[in-house]
Amino acid sequence: MFRGAYRRNFKGASDAESAANRRMALRLSLRADRRANQLEKRRKRHDETGTQGSSHLYDDISTMDPATQDRLRNLHVMAENLRSGSTEERETTVEQVRKLLSIEKTPPIQTVINAGLVTDLMTLLRDPNMGPKIRFEAAWALTNVASGSSSHTKVVVDEGGIEVFVNILATETGDIKEQAVWALGNIAGDSAEMRDRVLRADALNHLLSVFVNHNNNTGLLRNATWTLSNFCRGKPHADFEILRPSLQLLNNLLQVEDEEILVDTCWAISYISDDPTPTNSRIQSVIENGFLPHLIRLLDHGSTLVVHPALRAVGNIVTGSDEQTQEALDEGVLPALKRLLQNDKVGIRKEACWTISNITAGNVTQIEDVIRAQLIQPVLTHLQSAVFEIRKEACWAISNATAGGNDNQIKFLVQCGCIKPLVNTVEFSNPKTIRVALEGLENILKSGQDSVGSGERNPYVQYVEECDGFNIIAQHQDALNGGIIEKVQRILMYSPQFQTSTQYAI
Repeated sequence: MFRGAYRRNFKGASDAESAANRRMALRLSLRADRRANQLEKRRKRHDETGTQGSSHLYDDISTMDPATQDRLRNLHVMAENLRSGSTEERETTVEQVRKLLSIEKTPPIQTVINAGLVTDLMTLLRDPNMGPKIRFEAAWALTNVASGSSSHTKVVVDEGGIEVFVNILATETGDIKEQAVWALGNIAGDSAEMRDRVLRADALNHLLSVFVNHNNNTGLLRNATWTLSNFCRGKPHADFEILRPSLQLLNNLLQVEDEEILVDTCWAISYISDDPTPTNSRIQSVIENGFLPHLIRLLDHGSTLVVHPALRAVGNIVTGSDEQTQEALDEGVLPALKRLLQNDKVGIRKEACWTISNITAGNVTQIEDVIRAQLIQPVLTHLQSAVFEIRKEACWAISNATAGGNDNQIKFLVQCGCIKPLVNTVEFSNPKTIRVALEGLENILKSGQDSVGSGERNPYVQYVEECDGFNIIAQHQDALNGGIIEKVQRILMYSPQFQTSTQYAI
């Protein structure tokens, strides 16, 4: 259940472009992640837990207990009771259907759909003359249908489920309203297309009213916050202008003490701050609405379930302009990141390195801030991590610092021992990360060459030679990636050994 984000990326210092152009932020790659791409859906239960239902046209009922199999064989009787039975029969039957759909692990959603019961449940839910228990149980059952596969959710939507649940949210109170909140969260959580259909039905405005009239119902607030996070999630991104009215509420929710509410609030903000616009307008709105101080405070929360999405949101913010990144620095993000680099969770250490990489993609002053905050040495430790994802992010952090840093800052990186782990990354990584490491090494060697007079030895060549770096780099001369070959050739020109044995054009 995770995310997606952008990286600030700069061209290497060896390019012929000016320093200003080199430091212009480019949105290089979307960072895919399950929480962004597989939107969450869940069922409402009192004491059961469950998973998404089958997407097949038929359920495998052979693995179910005999009593459940008997009930499924009698679905035609249940359907008749729902359509024309007495109030008592309908009440009993709709509860039975709901319990079938609440079976743990593999609820028979498709079997219920095949029996035509979704239409019957929707008919009961629409009828204001039905008793509150019947309508509530029908709403609950339909919520569970919508928690299944996309084809299951579509059946509920095609029966008018979005409009019915939004109407309940707008006009009714009590348990059925809370159930409508959950149902709309499940529908919006199915896909970006379904999310947009829910938002176009004006669900957000009615959901926001729940936070005003909640009567201190913590369960309702938790459900509403989770649903709100689903409204913000998914790609293509939701229309920001539709989401804008929720910003102040989200800011307020960041200040509550309930862990579950904080988790979903932070995820919602992380989705909003994942900014696809060339002007970083979403990030600017997040900053202007005062989210940063609260997000940075939550980086020290006792629960990693809160820390992770708060860090994701902060990381997204520093993918913006230098001015936007500076806002995070001014709020004191660097000491928090230093602590997170030591976190027990691999995912959080990775995210911390990623966030730092976007800060070192900033200007010289911001790189200096990272150095003064004593972040370079722990990042270099992570550049030697056995976990590739952490090593990759640490590589970006160091390489970006070599691209935007001045000669003194690069000298400091070398003194901290950055060359050997960069060479090791070239030796044992994938092509994309190899290229990043090569950029860092090329930037270092170029800085060393620029710092000496004509005929003097580049002081950084020795560091590369000591770890057999040039020989390791030379092994990539035949790489399929043209960008790697060019960088290899330019780097080898700094080696006396290769200068005399092979002719390369810089």
